[in-house]
Amino acid sequence: MFKKTASCQGNDVSDLPHPSAGFQTGNKATERPTLASLWPAVAVALLGLPVLVLLALTLGEGRGQYVVIAAPWTDRAGVADGIHRAGAGLVASGFLPNIAVAWSEDGDFPAAARAQGAWLVLPTAGFAGCGSAGGGRGR
Repeated sequence: MFKKTASCQGNDVSDLPHPSAGFQTGNKATERPTLASLWPAVAVALLGLPVLVLLALTLGEGRGQYVVIAAPWTDRAGVADGIHRAGAGLVASGFLPNIAVAWSEDGDFPAAARAQGAWLVLPTAGFAGCGSAGGGRGR
């Protein structure tokens, strides 16, 4: 039915591996990845993503907004109270109850917030209320 032409010489179908052979060619580049081989990529993603988020929040010119992270057992009311006692205003509550965005023009706010029990206070260049549970608004 089909004739071999000059351009098809040497390309016989019998030279191809059978489809049931799968990726078992002995070539590491074509073998199916195992779960163990994916751990380096998973580790980079889990460690790199939080670093990128922190860099995105803290790089640039601060405009008086801070991301305040309190102890995990602190509720929203406790975080808001600590922010007010440190002399700042609450812009938005975070998705997690121990995270909030505060506004203060006082340069000593980070130290004051840590004195009130905040674990971490980071200046943020832009509005960080995106995705917040409190429905904060930009300025």
